Amino acid sequence: MQLKKLFALIVGFLVWGMGSLTWGDYRHYAWTYQFMTMLPGEAELEFYNRMDQSDLSKPETVKWKRQTEIEVGLTNRWDISLYLVDSYKPTDAKTKFEETKLRTRYKLADKDQFFVDPLLYLEYKIQADRTYPDKWETKLILAKDIGNFNVAANVIPEEYYKTGTKEKDWKVEYAGGISYPVVSDIFRIGTEIKGDLKDDKHSLGHTISFKGRRIWTAVGSVFGLNDKSDDLQVQAIVGILF
Repeated sequence: MQLKKLFALIVGFLVWGMGSLTWGDYRHYAWTYQFMTMLPGEAELEFYNRMDQSDLSKPETVKWKRQTEIEVGLTNRWDISLYLVDSYKPTDAKTKFEETKLRTRYKLADKDQFFVDPLLYLEYKIQADRTYPDKWETKLILAKDIGNFNVAANVIPEEYYKTGTKEKDWKVEYAGGISYPVVSDIFRIGTEIKGDLKDDKHSLGHTISFKGRRIWTAVGSVFGLNDKSDDLQVQAIVGILF
């Protein structure tokens, strides 16, 4: 039921948002970041809705995570944002506020100055439960437009809590994608791969994205490639430019 409501909401936003193209932080992918930051003086509100299901044969393994982000461009290369994150488990029907995140991105060069376009991403995660220490996440974002194709790769060192403890350690995740426009540049289709090198989790799937006058959306689903990975992950993002 929640997936149907989410789909209806996205369709409604798309109908409202189609028109002359003046988008903000338009994303080609559901998980992978491409080489892009907000323009100076622009602000955007983004809504993330993610579903993970570790075992498709067991409905009780479904978990939901939602994020609301406000993003502001500072310069042609630099932006900042604030996230509010909560989670929901259908098994106990409870919503839990998890963390506040502060994030910044910086382009290391102008587009096409190097063989690939590099961007740095830094995120500080403030835990709602203050008995847990705060965490860091970083990303090295590398991307390139080759004709109509976009290719992007993200290397993601991230702090995490060891199972059943409040002790932190580091792991390295990754995400990558390739996308292609099928209706001008309004509608794109793509393939994404993502995973966790420490825990040997790897997933592969597809993404579609649309952009309109002041709104864009990206929706993706990936399926686990081994027994350690979740059977299914789905993420939808809607961005609204102020």
